[in-house]
Amino acid sequence: MFESLPSFPADPLLSLISAFAADPRPTKMDLGVGVYKNPFGDTPVMQAVKRAERWLAEQQHTKTYLGITGSIEFQTNLTKLLVRSDLAASLGSKLVTFQAVGGTGALWLAAQLLAKTSSKPRIWISNPAWANHPGIFLASGFTVERYDYYNAASGGVDFQAIASAAGMMQRGDAFLLQGCCHNPTGEDLSIPQLRELFDILRNRGVIPLIDIAYAGLALGFDADLEILNIALETFDEVLFAFSCSKNFSLYRERVGLLLAKTSSEVGADRVRGALASTARCSYSMPPDHGAAVVSVIAASDELRPLWLLELEQIRREIVTKRQRLSSAPFGNNVLSRLSAQTGFFSLLPLSPAACRRLTSEYGIYLPDSGRISVLGISNENEESFIRSLGEVLND
Repeated sequence: MFESLPSFPADPLLSLISAFAADPRPTKMDLGVGVYKNPFGDTPVMQAVKRAERWLAEQQHTKTYLGITGSIEFQTNLTKLLVRSDLAASLGSKLVTFQAVGGTGALWLAAQLLAKTSSKPRIWISNPAWANHPGIFLASGFTVERYDYYNAASGGVDFQAIASAAGMMQRGDAFLLQGCCHNPTGEDLSIPQLRELFDILRNRGVIPLIDIAYAGLALGFDADLEILNIALETFDEVLFAFSCSKNFSLYRERVGLLLAKTSSEVGADRVRGALASTARCSYSMPPDHGAAVVSVIAASDELRPLWLLELEQIRREIVTKRQRLSSAPFGNNVLSRLSAQTGFFSLLPLSPAACRRLTSEYGIYLPDSGRISVLGISNENEESFIRSLGEVLND
């Protein structure tokens, strides 16, 4: 029976990871995976996380089920970090939270929820985008439209194209926007541009879904959450998918949160019911350990400042790495734009052939798109990366 299944193409990034692991060259570099790596190439556990885990090991007395929605304590404590207190108070029960299996799980829950609101759901996703964004919504029955996000010639956001596309959207459409540290370009909208875009979307009756996977890694934690609070003030209905993978370095723990602002308490009840029904039919209950760690940190007057300090140190390392790489002597904006960007990723203007050559000849692993994770370049490998890139570009 299973032989009748169609053949599914391997995920390019996962294939890249496997090829990197099998490469025996000691100088190889993995620029594909989007994880924090310190200057020595390691991805350590945060001290705040270790201390929270020690506290849980001593104080947690049961591993029984928490329920379909996950940990209410986690949702409450994390929401207090994300949403301004005055906004949370004014929204009351119209603000729905639901624990998810990572940020990807939050996006999937959002897709399933939005799909239930229309017989022909449609969503607009940036071009370029995180590779998994279109697949999540195509698998949920959406028509996926694309809006141009990036101006390859100038190396920045193409706001005119974004605003033009938003002006053509129909009532009931969904609009997916990354909150900060855009993957794969590293280019973000400014606050004035966000306000202008949000006004267009509100007037068109479009519901935004804002994917916040890197809060704290662009301009700082509070600054990176301004988009969330502006959206809550602007729209009657809006969704947010929040990930704790990067900013808590809890990648394998799969900690996420879906937030939904509804226009009425009746709408909020319907959203809770729809999400619970979706979760019950798939994973039933999200994993708890990572969420418990986040909850302890968020609620602790001792651990929360420590975590914020560690997060800010990571952000500064990203800024420093970008500044160092952008000063390399290349023309044609190959690396010079990096210092103006944020987060882990940058989209280098490289051909697929150049990317493959970097991998085959120099052991520098990156996808054909030219996307790199800048922290994959350790201090030790920095000169080698710049030299190898120069040799490929000069041929």
